[in-house]
Amino acid sequence: MNIVITGGTRGIGFALAKQFLLLNNSVVISGTKIESVELALDRLKSERAFGRNCLIENYIEVENLYSFAKQKMGKVDIWINNAGINQPRKIFSEMETNEYQKVIDVDIVGLMNGTNVALNQMQKQGHGFIYNMEGLGSDGRIIPGSIVYGMTKRAVRYFTLGVAKEAKKTCVKIGRLSPGMVLTEFLLKGLEEDTPENINTKKIFNILADKPETVTAYLSKKILKNTKDNSYIAWLTTPKIIFRFLFAFRRKNKFFKIN
Repeated sequence: MNIVITGGTRGIGFALAKQFLLLNNSVVISGTKIESVELALDRLKSERAFGRNCLIENYIEVENLYSFAKQKMGKVDIWINNAGINQPRKIFSEMETNEYQKVIDVDIVGLMNGTNVALNQMQKQGHGFIYNMEGLGSDGRIIPGSIVYGMTKRAVRYFTLGVAKEAKKTCVKIGRLSPGMVLTEFLLKGLEEDTPENINTKKIFNILADKPETVTAYLSKKILKNTKDNSYIAWLTTPKIIFRFLFAFRRKNKFFKIN
């Protein structure tokens, strides 16, 4: 398979790229800066890995990313809209206009750009899968200090379900990915201080969070095996959440020491 992962230079995007390569696929990753792309490619150490810098909120750059992937791999079988940014950990009234505008531009407009480009190009080639990455807020949960980011992920679910319905009679299949709580720089940013709120968050992470390689080993195999349209591939399911809370005392992988 030939796979494009936006935001693939670090975090879950990078871990996904690594897993796909281990499973003998070709991968194109994107990042905002050429330096980060080159560093990621050096870490991947594969002749089947390619990369290009791309600001996904810019439609023309996304078109160029698709063209680059097609040039390097011949075609694109799977396109994963993974790129995204978090908001500053503060309530909405304290945010500057440019702060929440940036989150919307990247997390919503960028994902829409990726979906639009991939959908149109894949229809021309006669096949393809598009997956959009969900996150905190997709299920409607409200966390003070994260509502702008959560709003964008709520929009991701609605948008993806809508596009899947519109594209139902086409040759392109649309799906959603739900990685759960993954211990990446993206998730951990802002938890450096041991405030009461951060301590509670760390307690939850100790129960529900996983390392990127654990989650992506599961997601990558499910993605490659999937043949269904409007699919939902989730790592941290409701039964798994209940099980982990019930048997939290048995879990050995404690990521944070809580005094």
